[in-house]
Amino acid sequence: MEPERSTDHVAFLDTSVIISKNFEKENIKRKIEEKLRDLPKRTSTYVVMELKRRVLKDLMYLHSILLEEESLADAQRRLAKISKSKRQLKMCLLILAQISDISAADRDEVLIRLENMIRVGTRLYLRDIEVFESGTRCDLAHRMPIKTDVGSYDFYPQWSCTRKIIQCDVDIFINRNDSHLRSLLNCLLKDSAWNVYTKLLKEVLADPSLARGNNCMTLGDTIIILDASLDSVIYSTNRKDFEPICRCLNKKLNLI
Repeated sequence: MEPERSTDHVAFLDTSVIISKNFEKENIKRKIEEKLRDLPKRTSTYVVMELKRRVLKDLMYLHSILLEEESLADAQRRLAKISKSKRQLKMCLLILAQISDISAADRDEVLIRLENMIRVGTRLYLRDIEVFESGTRCDLAHRMPIKTDVGSYDFYPQWSCTRKIIQCDVDIFINRNDSHLRSLLNCLLKDSAWNVYTKLLKEVLADPSLARGNNCMTLGDTIIILDASLDSVIYSTNRKDFEPICRCLNKKLNLI
């Protein structure tokens, strides 16, 4: 599902492409850079929120572990034992691999590099990408890391997203995109693999306030796709989710 290469469209980058563009193997980075060469690049603050949740939080998590261990090897052993998910472990390993690409660093050097990456935050990964406000107006996108009294990092204000603590306008976003979401629902109902997702869509369409909290994360790919402007082509590495949703919503997609 790959449009003919052209420089007359905007490349709308999802979270997966920005992460791969910065953390994957060099041959993958080169492939992505070639695909995006000469194209204006754009993303939304919702993607920025996902980058902070998936990259910056893991940078801070990895930094806190290394702060408490005597060596890089001990930190890696601990990481393997206590990581809460495969996704988190993979991201932490990609971060360490990126640091290793720069130099064969010992514990103290890695700590310094991690601190630098945390301080720079997502600005480094968005350096050539125009960012616009998501229709959800997610406030978490604007959270900044601060150093705590014990030397580790945390977000300020604290990172929290629940149905009771309103941090965005996702319910308004759902109402505004009601017709698109109903089209998506009717399209995905034909595929039993999407049963759990279509059940959530039905609930959210009936009561948009249910889109807050964890459900917002579940709806993330759809939110990102709906945020993309009509003159853009969505770039993603996530074929499994983005291909069917883009097809149902009649959005242009370029898979990398």
